[in-house]
Amino acid sequence: MPNGYPYPSLPSPCCYPAYSQGYAGFGGFWIALAVVVFVLLIVFGFWWWFSCFY
Repeated sequence: MPNGYPYPSLPSPCCYPAYSQGYAGFGGFWIALAVVVFVLLIVFGFWWWFSCFY
């Protein structure tokens, strides 16, 4: 597992050369962006749910 590879559960790290430089690679940037957007959607969803039903 190379340095900066944060997802050991993904198969064959050699198939993802972007992870050899951490998030410097183009693919790593998009995956990090998708994770951030997903977390923000979850937080916003919980905030909306509590604000409407609390």
